[in-house]
Amino acid sequence: MKILLLTNKPPWPPFVGGAIATLNMIKSLSLCGASITVLYMNTSKHYTPVQNIPEEFQRMASFNSV
Repeated sequence: MKILLLTNKPPWPPFVGGAIATLNMIKSLSLCGASITVLYMNTSKHYTPVQNIPEEFQRMASFNSV
């Protein structure tokens, strides 16, 4: 199953509820064998380059920012 997650903030660092929920969703869907792509808005207020997301999560999903 292929899944596209669209988020309004980066899922990393997990300091707020939305980021924590997104990371938990990625973990759960990955355990079910889903192919996950995450597209998040990378604003100046919540800027996180894709390279800053830990390797553990990059193995579970493909991360892209706009």
